[in-house]
Amino acid sequence: MIIRNDGTTGVPFSHSLRQLLIHEIEATQLGGALVIDKLSEVMFINTIRHYLKNSSHVGFIAALADEKIGKTLSRIHESPSHNWNVERLAQVAGMSRSAFSGRFNHLVGLSPMHYLSRWRMTQAHQLFQTGNHSVTQVAALSGYQSEAAFAKAFKRQFGYGPGVARKNRPPNQTETGS
Repeated sequence: MIIRNDGTTGVPFSHSLRQLLIHEIEATQLGGALVIDKLSEVMFINTIRHYLKNSSHVGFIAALADEKIGKTLSRIHESPSHNWNVERLAQVAGMSRSAFSGRFNHLVGLSPMHYLSRWRMTQAHQLFQTGNHSVTQVAALSGYQSEAAFAKAFKRQFGYGPGVARKNRPPNQTETGS
């Protein structure tokens, strides 16, 4: 975190918190390290709150904070295997397809379907690393009806096929499927 010398961060209470922090650092009192730690946490949280209130910011945190896009991201994360398309995602957000796509792309930096594909592949990779699922099972759990389409998307995302990911999972993983 950067705190300007002139105290013009625009973050409410930053000047007062900074003064308390400086006092604790200079005083070297019993419990000072704990107080410094907690004041730093409060400053950080206050800064994040300020950041999120400013609607001109973009990025994943801003997308999660956005009422409509955040709701859609939650649904994608809860049900990645659902048969999503832009129209269904826009309905979750309560927006038109074009308005939803534009807002999603602006905040997340990816189109809705590209983000969904990346999320599915991340989840698929994790399934290969933590269980003994077949490629067919992981494809279905990832929302793919076709193992071939899943394998192509997986290879495009990671640079190697799902069979390699399955074979190279860490040893001593719990068996969770066949």
